Amino acid sequence: MTASAKSDVEESMDVIGNLQQEITQCNTEMKSMADEITLKWEQFDKGIGTEEIAPRRTDINVHYVALGWLPCWMISYAEGAGTGTFSFPACQTAGGRV
Repeated sequence: MTASAKSDVEESMDVIGNLQQEITQCNTEMKSMADEITLKWEQFDKGIGTEEIAPRRTDINVHYVALGWLPCWMISYAEGAGTGTFSFPACQTAGGRV
């Protein structure tokens, strides 16, 4: 192996070692941050409670009241051993459909 190649290999090994140290450091930081977040949300959950509030008449506002009705004819007829029922609209709507 030439001196130049040996120097390149040693430099690459140094770079690999530095990268491995950075990876270890990043993993340690990530675990620390994850533990911090977990602890924060575990404590947050302890402060949550349920409280029922009954509505008062003054809290309810009715703005609109509507009634929809479509009259129809119901026709009953004898059919074989039983009876049948048929319905159709008693008036025509604006679009011609019911």
